[in-house]
Amino acid sequence: TVFSTLGLSGRAQGTVAQVSTVLVSAAVTMHGRALTPALAYGSPINIQTVGPARAVATGDLAVLGPKVDPVLDAFAMHGITATAVHSHLIGESPTIYYIHFWADGTLADVTRGLRAALDAGR
Repeated sequence: TVFSTLGLSGRAQGTVAQVSTVLVSAAVTMHGRALTPALAYGSPINIQTVGPARAVATGDLAVLGPKVDPVLDAFAMHGITATAVHSHLIGESPTIYYIHFWADGTLADVTRGLRAALDAGR
């Protein structure tokens, strides 16, 4: 299933599965205040089956700088398109980068590629 392949729990409604995780284990502050991970640097993923042999996925992975290239490499190796890499916050420490993505393929290929990217981002 989607959840077991990703190694995450989530929720499913109809043809859409949703998961969210936090890949940054370090404490993050902004202007001297601690940030709540799920509110500031969570990584949501939405996967939808759109046919008997096709699934699409979108979301963004929030990672620290040294994890950007490994996540991009995992995406590239699994045919997942990185659509943006940027920051959402100003003044956070350490700096968090958000890698937005689009995946389109078989459900097995999409979830395996996302799992590789999640593992690379940890």
